[in-house]
Amino acid sequence: MSFPAALLRPPLRRLKNRLERRHPRVLAGLLDLVVRFAPGRGEPELALVDRLCGPGSRAIDVGANHGDYAHRLLRAGASVVAVEPNPRMVAVLRHRFAAAQRDGRLTIEACALAERPGSATLHVPRDAAALGSLRRLSAGEEEAIEVPCRTLDALASETVDFVKIDVEGFEGEVVAGAAETLRRSTRLSPRGVVEMLVGIGRALAELVAILLGVGLIVGAFSATGLAGTLVNDLVFLAGRETLPLLLMGALTAFVFGMGMTVTACYIFLAVVLAPALVAVGLDPLAVHLFIMYWGMVSFITPPVSLGAFAAATIAGTSPMAAGFAAMRLGSVIYIIPFFFVLNPALIGQGSAGEVAVVLVTALLGVWFIGSALQGYAAGFGPLGEGATGRLACLSLFLAGLVFAAPGNVGLGLTHLHLSLIGAALGAPILALAWRRRRRARAIEAAAGAAAGSGRAGPAVQ
Repeated sequence: MSFPAALLRPPLRRLKNRLERRHPRVLAGLLDLVVRFAPGRGEPELALVDRLCGPGSRAIDVGANHGDYAHRLLRAGASVVAVEPNPRMVAVLRHRFAAAQRDGRLTIEACALAERPGSATLHVPRDAAALGSLRRLSAGEEEAIEVPCRTLDALASETVDFVKIDVEGFEGEVVAGAAETLRRSTRLSPRGVVEMLVGIGRALAELVAILLGVGLIVGAFSATGLAGTLVNDLVFLAGRETLPLLLMGALTAFVFGMGMTVTACYIFLAVVLAPALVAVGLDPLAVHLFIMYWGMVSFITPPVSLGAFAAATIAGTSPMAAGFAAMRLGSVIYIIPFFFVLNPALIGQGSAGEVAVVLVTALLGVWFIGSALQGYAAGFGPLGEGATGRLACLSLFLAGLVFAAPGNVGLGLTHLHLSLIGAALGAPILALAWRRRRRARAIEAAAGAAAGSGRAGPAVQ
């Protein structure tokens, strides 16, 4: 609210109250001067108005009070309905926005909003005319004013773009009377249908441009027979070994993803790379997901990391620092594609029992890896500092890899064997972290008890 009474010294508070009760025109002029010479004054949320509203927007200011939000909405180009039940604040609003009322840009509704129409008693303290509530505010002297009640649906005859509600704890009642307004705001209007069709057309135009370029490349490969040659060359270079071929495929997808959109990268590699991976006996669905994943990894990997760079601009930090932070937080993305392409049960390709076992072990492995990268295990505590902490993080990271790794691949170990190895690596680290946290809490409790007895000692003597 404007001019919070609790922050004003008693003489200024009395002067403000006198102006609100007897001289609303003078107070309106003072408010305009304050806005002109101190435009940054007021609630910090006012800055959001310029982002959420623009010319042609329709806004409702519920609990308008002195009209700070109404003023900012008008400045943003919106048409405003200011709702205020307090008669004295209504007088201030009418003086302050006389020109906007004449232009039809602002309408003042002298009523309260509730779940259903009717009337209510507004309690206004005699020493703070700007305050008002439908319940008693204090034990001091109050003025009871009978005010009409309307619903938000009755005020919003058209679609509303912005609603601000500040009604001292009665926001629920206001929203309860806005069911039709909320439905109307989510309903697809004729204008919305046109905008949707235009958006779809733009998206399809971009996709067609990509597909045209990729189609030329794919067509050239097909016409010259180079596609089959590339597949055979990749298989030959990898020696028909699955892991080297996957590493080559991941590197290829990563490089193409740096310079192409995800869609173009996937379409191209689905023709050139996917057949080579399928040729060594990998699941086709897992192969295509593998390509898609690694085509997107460049968005969080420096030096490209477009997504991280965009986040760095918003956060106001170093782009490279944001890129490496994104790489660390998303490190699981580099590992998981290898797991599900080697064991398609991770993507639901298998029996229900196998899928359940693989999913549980993968979740535990990802949790171990995330805890190791953060240096903190949720529920157990920090993993330590210095060389000991780094060793604990490394052990927990390896435990996560072993837990999440697919069984019966490469080393010929089953999920049971891998889980036992992962538990042997990770359990001691978690036990030490839990014991360290428990010891720290015991020390803190003892220190608190000692401090408490020290404070109580002189009083007993």
